[in-house]
Formats: sequence, structure tokens, C-alpha cells
Amino acid sequence: MFPEAPIYMALYKPSRNIGDFAHVDIRTSFLQCLTSLGPNYEAVVPLMPMAFESFDLRGYDLIVSSCYACSKGVAAPTGAVHVCYCYTPMRWAWSHREEYLAQIPLRPLTTPAARLIVARLRQWDYLAAQRVDNFIAISKNVQQRIAKYYHRDSDVVHAPVDIERFPLATAPEGGQASYLVVSRFFPYKRVEVAVEACTRLAIPLTVIGQGPLLQRIRRKAGPNVTFLGEVSDEVLRSTYRRCKAVIFTSDEDFGLVPLEAMATGRPVLALNKGGAKETIVPGVTGEFYDDSGVEALMEALSRFHASNYDPVACRRRAEAFSPARFRDGVKSVIERNLGRAI
Repeated sequence: MFPEAPIYMALYKPSRNIGDFAHVDIRTSFLQCLTSLGPNYEAVVPLMPMAFESFDLRGYDLIVSSCYACSKGVAAPTGAVHVCYCYTPMRWAWSHREEYLAQIPLRPLTTPAARLIVARLRQWDYLAAQRVDNFIAISKNVQQRIAKYYHRDSDVVHAPVDIERFPLATAPEGGQASYLVVSRFFPYKRVEVAVEACTRLAIPLTVIGQGPLLQRIRRKAGPNVTFLGEVSDEVLRSTYRRCKAVIFTSDEDFGLVPLEAMATGRPVLALNKGGAKETIVPGVTGEFYDDSGVEALMEALSRFHASNYDPVACRRRAEAFSPARFRDGVKSVIERNLGRAI
């Protein structure tokens, strides 16, 4: 929407985004010099507020922050409008604090220090949220969190799914169709629940993704489970087209995987929590199961029949979350705040 605008980032790794930002004016913070951190960027999280507050944004009349953590904390110059597209208030500081604290290394020795850091981040995060002129929430789920933790109203503009990237396939392509999981391997994603359920039921399952829990999840997998790791866009698309349905075990802020599946014409069996409740239509594009445990998913799988769902209806539902609708929604909020057209 703003191709000429510079993008301010705390850290940027070109090797992770080859081509995506080749022609964009990227401006990084003082944290960029800490290149020796490698993938362990979590080590500098306590410095993130300072990094974003250090940017000099004088001369801009509009600032749009794309925020799941600290970018909303930028200091907008007098007279500028700051609109924040919020993926969620910091998960590790607010909605999922105890889950994250339970995962820190060297517990219980490090727990008091971690709680102190989180408490200070919460303090800063709340104050930073009060400086934003208008929040846009990625989902109604996140809108409720913004109201709860920041005491702020927000507009909802659901994130878009790139419909053209996922062409419709009216029937599974290729040999025997399996269920599919597409996810990073973090505790709150609950990938192991799908792996264990399908292993115990001897149901073919394909898993795409990677993350720190990979080896632990592999140990729970039977011969019916295939791990593909991190894959290219083309492999992702073709795997969606070949699967019978997608299993979605995570309580997400919004969740694009169900929409990618539905764009391809595949139904989704999802945990009845989070953003999935705003995209999946029970009986039309998939079903929900209510408990996050393995037994509940096994029971749901025994009752789920992918052939009962119309691929065209799944596609039509995904089209309601198109990039054009997203752009119109964001544009409307920005224009209302600026008091003029953009």
C-alpha cells in the first residue's frame, strides 16, 4: 500500500528474506550490530523497547506499525498519526505469560529474574499502547485482548490470505491422501497432539514445519507420519492439494493455515479456540473439537469425513479474506484518522 515508505526494523536478516525486500528502504536500529546472536534474538528482547524508541521519525505525517511486540512503541512526532496493526499484545507478557515462563531454561533459578523482566515489559508495553492513535486488530480474538490488557478500542481487519498463491483443487491430487499439519514446532502449537492422535489411529499424516520441539515430536511419531521440514512455496501448495484435510491444533491469534487450506479447497479440523473460530464454518468448511488433548482429537478424527465438504464452498469462504478486502479495511481506518484520502 505504501511502496515508497521506508521500513524501520529493530533487526533485519536479508538471508531470511531473499527477494522479498530487495527494493525496500530498510532502516535498522542499533541492535543490528549484534550480528553474533545468530537465531537467538530472544536475548535482546529487553532492549527492543529502547531500539524502537530510538528511531527519529520526524517529517512523517503517518506511521503504521506492524506489531506483535514492541514496534508500537515508536515515538511519533507531533501532528503525526500512528495506526498500529496489532497481531496480539505481547504473548509472553500478557495472554500466555505463564506458558512462556514455564519454558525458560535453568528454572527455578532464572524464574525470579524472568518475572521481573516480564513485569517491566508489561509496564512499558501498556504505556506504549496509550501513545497509539488507532489500533487495528488482526481478529476479534485480538480485539478482546487489546481491550483487556491495553484498555483501548480497536477496529478489526482480518489478515489476508493470498488467494492466487493457493489455487483450488477440487479433489486430492496424487496417491493416497493424508491429513496435513502446517506449523512451527512450539509448545502452544500442540503439533505433538496431532502426531500422537494419528499415530495411535494409524492415520496417514504429513507434517510441514520446523522448530525447537522437532526431535521430541518425532519420537512420538509412528511410521504413518511423514515430516517434510521447512518447504518451498511450491511444495507447500502441492502438499495442500494432495491432502484430504488439515488438522489445526493451535490456539492462534488469528491463524492463516486454515485459510490457506480452504483456499485450496480443503476442510479443516480445528481446536475450538482462538482465531480459527472466526474463519472456519462448522459443517461447511470444517469442524471443531473442544478439548486440546489427544483423546479429544482422536474422537473428532473418527467422526470426521473430508469428503462431506464442498471444495468450492471452502474456497468461497477463503475469498472473504482476500488482500483486496484487507487493503480496503486498512485504508478506511487510516483515512478516518488522517481526515483525508490516501
